[in-house]
Amino acid sequence: VLSLLSCVYGQENCLSDVKSVFNEANIPADIGINFDPTVLLEVSFSQFDGSVIMLKAGVQLPPTAGPPVFSISSDTVTVDAVGPGSFVIAAVDPDAPNPQQPAIAQVRHFSGSGFTQETGGALVNSTAAISEFMRLTPPAGSDAHRYVFLLFNQPAEFLTRFNDQTLVNSSSPVEHFG
Repeated sequence: VLSLLSCVYGQENCLSDVKSVFNEANIPADIGINFDPTVLLEVSFSQFDGSVIMLKAGVQLPPTAGPPVFSISSDTVTVDAVGPGSFVIAAVDPDAPNPQQPAIAQVRHFSGSGFTQETGGALVNSTAAISEFMRLTPPAGSDAHRYVFLLFNQPAEFLTRFNDQTLVNSSSPVEHFG
């Protein structure tokens, strides 16, 4: 298994703020993770009007065009501190179809491996995604969902084996995967 390198539900300036928001929202327990982030994952989305928004922990996200663009915050870590990668990124919705009755949670909105860090912190993918990005679109009338973006360190020995594993692959359901 991969060790957790970072986990972020948006962009914050401080790891302790992100950890507090996650804990207050009960995210670690609801998605079954040990949450102790060491870097911040920045996630941005294109809007339908062409503008770009950055996710921010605990702030409701308007409809997005996507797909997301990822980077490791240069304010919280240097490239040398995390290495060049590879990384695995996953996006999960623990609230489907709605937060009161999460009957099909965990919904996997994205899963990809082979991300490496370019100068400046941008993450680029060198392999096909296991799950291509599925827009964040809660059903009409649903309360806000907690979309969670996770960044994991991917040791070199798992780079080729990650896409060969059978636990979660491109043909496995995106619901109840966790």
